[in-house]
Amino acid sequence: MARMRAYSARIIPKGYEKRRREAYGNAVIGLFVGFLVAYVLSELLLASYPHPWHWLGASVGAGIGYVVTRGWLLHRINVEQSAKRKTHR
Repeated sequence: MARMRAYSARIIPKGYEKRRREAYGNAVIGLFVGFLVAYVLSELLLASYPHPWHWLGASVGAGIGYVVTRGWLLHRINVEQSAKRKTHR
């Protein structure tokens, strides 16, 4: 097990963990932006429905904003990391 950790620690670049933490922070911003956009849209589109529907729509928007932002940033980190691996070999 120790060999596995030592091996995996060598192949992970130094800035990789920092970029993952930054991706989490940006995803939280995406969560809030998704919430605000979805809330405004649900206020406009669901004006005749009860108010809890607006919050439900905003919550769904927040979840979508978080998942899309986090997924996109992690995808970019992984693509960048794999591109660096190919150039080093």
